[in-house]
Amino acid sequence: MILSSEIKQLIAFRFSREIQYSKDCEALARSVYKHCNERIGITTLKRLYGFAKEIGEPRLATLNIIASYVGVSDWESLKSGAGLRLQIDRTNLILMKEQPGQAWNEFIDIFQLNQELNYSLQTGNIDINKVTSLCEEFGGYPQIFPFLIGLVQLASNEKNHLFFTNLFELPNVFDQKKHSPYNIYYLGQAIGMAFRKDRQLINTVMNKILDNNNARSFVIEWFVDEDYLDGYYGEMVLTLCQKRVDKFLKLFIHIMLYKRALMMKDIKDAEKFYKKICHVKIEEDIHEILMGRYLAIKFLNVDNRKDYQDLISTMKSFIRKRDLRHVIAFIFYLCKELVLHERKKTFQEIMKIMDQFLANQNMPELFHWEKRVLNGIDLLKCMYLLGCKKKQEAKDLYLKVDPRKFEIFHLSQMQGVYQKVHEAVMR
Repeated sequence: MILSSEIKQLIAFRFSREIQYSKDCEALARSVYKHCNERIGITTLKRLYGFAKEIGEPRLATLNIIASYVGVSDWESLKSGAGLRLQIDRTNLILMKEQPGQAWNEFIDIFQLNQELNYSLQTGNIDINKVTSLCEEFGGYPQIFPFLIGLVQLASNEKNHLFFTNLFELPNVFDQKKHSPYNIYYLGQAIGMAFRKDRQLINTVMNKILDNNNARSFVIEWFVDEDYLDGYYGEMVLTLCQKRVDKFLKLFIHIMLYKRALMMKDIKDAEKFYKKICHVKIEEDIHEILMGRYLAIKFLNVDNRKDYQDLISTMKSFIRKRDLRHVIAFIFYLCKELVLHERKKTFQEIMKIMDQFLANQNMPELFHWEKRVLNGIDLLKCMYLLGCKKKQEAKDLYLKVDPRKFEIFHLSQMQGVYQKVHEAVMR
């Protein structure tokens, strides 16, 4: 049995972030024990979230603990909806603070965030001390993000550089233990949009970003603005290259600078950074997106059949060992680069392997970001189907692709592919 999306929403609210990966179940098990003084096995939680194979129905005692964790008396009440709607209303409309032995009964005036945002929008001024105070009180709640996104947009319009120099030191906001990565990510998108508009802003905060762990992690590693590699983002990565960083971040930097050199038609620089990429030893714990980017560049530069087959073997081994959610991201970032660089033969062969692999998998329930990535893969698959002379299948799939779901930071790249597919299937 896999938990419904509504119950997962309630758990995410109590847990303060969504359960995205199998390893998240370890922290969730500790949280359940802390709140309920009852234990649920990590493997059991993995089964309830679809990360592990089911071996029968979970015990009623286990399900009652789940109900207790989200504040409902028992599983039957939760399953029937008797307590479900009340709890969902609580998560959507108001936040309540839990006291020892007294759950969900003390109101928090979180609407202060709305008041402060509207006041700032009306006056055009941001009181950074007041913002810091609000983040100390509410920074652990998801409602902090629309508040800060509104302030980022205001600061961008008003060219308030002081706000951006303080942004990454605001308390609680960038704590991944308290927040879903989606919330942090969309705040980052707003920051990236501000950097795109104001060249002077990035000059003002560059050193602040590079010297602040939060800023460096989220602005450079998470918010990969590929459309602006030849602009502000490329300059940040180039400056970061001079810093001492771990091996995976160094590989990421070299990959970005290789792509930047190609974008700027600097072949000499591209060759320099490709050599640096080749010197990195790839280990099993490499992130799936970084692995996709890495293999894409290796495929772009392979010059003999033996090395090509070795890369194919590495790719197959990687997707066999990873969770399917990770594989989806890996496929997208690998195949996107092959399409953008028009390596049609290589793309067709790899996409065929990936398509067959996905067809044999039981697709788990996907979350927001994964659905968007799959939307991108569907567009790339349209290119594959066109290459297989299956125009009608490509057209049918194209009509299901939603261009509004493309990642903002490589939107121009994906729009270019979308336009090519459109012209091919609609003529």
